[in-house]
Parts: sequence; structure tokens; C-alpha cells
Amino acid sequence: MLSIEKGTEIIRTQWYVAAPEKGEMTISFPVEKNFAPNVYATVSLIQPHAQTANDRPLRMYGTVPLPIENAETKHILEIDMPEELESGKPFSVELQSLDHRQKQFTIAVVDEGLLSLTNFKTPDPWQHFYRKLRLGVRTYDVFPRFGREQRRYFQDLFHWW
Repeated sequence: MLSIEKGTEIIRTQWYVAAPEKGEMTISFPVEKNFAPNVYATVSLIQPHAQTANDRPLRMYGTVPLPIENAETKHILEIDMPEELESGKPFSVELQSLDHRQKQFTIAVVDEGLLSLTNFKTPDPWQHFYRKLRLGVRTYDVFPRFGREQRRYFQDLFHWW
């Protein structure tokens, strides 16, 4: 089973039949805009209990983060202004987004000397708002709590595997 998860939400689940004779399996799925900034792909593999073709565990599980970047969320700006400004004198600034779509801007002018006193680094708002989200989906494994009869029933559910 493959599940696509984001934050505390399970976005999609899909069961697949593994083809052990092929060895490795590749699964493709469409990436959607709402996957940004990242989703997690979780794979659960359950083998039939009586199989003897390999020495892998009956249950295998893995999760991997998938970073997703939505290009529409990045706004590259072209700034045209004087290289140096003089205190108390007016100046003009021209801003244009490279995609030429209308945007809202906030401009702050701060003395570099002041910023250097605190080792201030200009923040990257995109990195802040689109930082990696942690996986908040809780996953439980109750297989060890099954008695012998329940295990057989559970394995019969996956006899087609």
C-alpha cells in the first residue's frame, strides 16, 4: 500500500500488487499543487505468511519525504534603485516581478551600519512560509498483539498478494 501524507492528513492511499518476480517496483503518481512544500510517501508491504521465496520480514514499512516546489509561489523581483542613498534626500525605487503579474510589495529602508551591529541576515520569506512540514500522521502496528488465530485471519486477507 502506498499512502501520500501531508502534516496530519492522509491525502491518498492506493493498494498495489507486488510482482516479486520482477524484483524492484516503481510507482508513479501525479503531483498536485497542494502537495507543496512537501508530502511523505509511506509504503507498507505485507507478504503471505507461508512464502519461502525470500528471507525478508512479513511486514515492511518505510516513509520518505518528497519536497515539492510550486513555481507559482516564487516571486522573483527586479529592483531598480540607486546603489547608495543619502540621508534626508528623496529617492525612487522601481520594482517589477519577472512574470509581470500584479503583486503587493513592502519596502523597508534600514541603515547597513545598524544591521551590522547585530549580524542581521536578511530573511527569506519564501523559505519560512514553504519550509518542510513535519509528518503528523500517527501510524500504529498492532500485528504483534494478534493471537495465532487472528494472525491466520489477517494473512488470509492478503492471500492474493
